[in-house]
Amino acid sequence: MMLVLTNILGAPVSASEPNPKVMVLDFQLNDMTGLPNAPEEIKRISFLSSTHKQKLAEHGLEIVPVNELLKAAMKDQSATYLFDNVETAAELAKDSGAEYLLICVALKPTYLFVYPRILLVDIHTKKVVLA
Repeated sequence: MMLVLTNILGAPVSASEPNPKVMVLDFQLNDMTGLPNAPEEIKRISFLSSTHKQKLAEHGLEIVPVNELLKAAMKDQSATYLFDNVETAAELAKDSGAEYLLICVALKPTYLFVYPRILLVDIHTKKVVLA
């Protein structure tokens, strides 16, 4: 995934060329099991989010802090709201200074695994670049 993202976003050609600016949302847990949002699962998803951001930064992407509008939407809406409403998410991110928005959902349909779902959105065109 990291290789795909850096290929799509492009690595800087020279040291003077800026790195792509990406706003990376934390993984939102969409837990469909009988014990939704168990504390230990929340910890795992938090670790996944922080590791994901760290690896993206290590690959040369400039991580832009999540703005208050998106934080409010993530707090007030379902785990999949922004994933399912890409144009709304891009609109909320438009004044952030980021060029791209990475929307992340951790789908947990069973106790056995978590399926990460990621969308890379061009904020200016409000279109999905990578799913």
